[in-house]
Amino acid sequence: QPRSIMAQSHVIAQGPTKTSQQRHSLKVLTPRGESPSHGFSFGAGASAQATRLVQTDFNDKGRKGQAAAFLMMMTALGQALFTKPDPNDNKRVARPCKINAEVDGTALCNGDQLMFIATTLEKQFFNARPFWGGKNGPIRTSAIAYPPPNLMRWLLPIMYGSENRVMPNGAVSLSGDSFTITCAEPYVMDGEFFHGPIDEPLHVETGPKLEFIVD
Repeated sequence: QPRSIMAQSHVIAQGPTKTSQQRHSLKVLTPRGESPSHGFSFGAGASAQATRLVQTDFNDKGRKGQAAAFLMMMTALGQALFTKPDPNDNKRVARPCKINAEVDGTALCNGDQLMFIATTLEKQFFNARPFWGGKNGPIRTSAIAYPPPNLMRWLLPIMYGSENRVMPNGAVSLSGDSFTITCAEPYVMDGEFFHGPIDEPLHVETGPKLEFIVD
């Protein structure tokens, strides 16, 4: 799969010689102080914290792409497995974040959470599919409560298990056409950070379909 801008430009210039797929976007309706925006992968809690650390601790020091994401994951795993939990350490990926989220009006999570993710894509980084329970709408969401489950036992099932996988307590996944979320910390979508409204939840709905060229 072409990674450089020049290689991608060449693929586009060749015309529709490869398979294409249409995928919905996520439409963020109410970002604080900004116009509605579109993207494909949305996160809060540890997923936003991990993205920020990738950008500041690895990208800014010359490590890019999948290598930076892998190094961040190893750092987070090392913290979780070999150091004492510290909920007040803002540099730590695995720390509690108060999140309240609903999907199509059904409660997904409320209270201290490790992370929240939402996407209209089939896979996330490293081809992970951290979603379960069936796909009943274009937006898939998952939340994992804090404190997190034992990572030695649950990391691979969470990331790569089947649609009907058995999950630990506090791990919930739903799909639908829209979701609302409240979180005091910034959200991230496709690497860009923003805040939600002050006095109401952030509203996100299914956006228009866009066409992708795939292998």
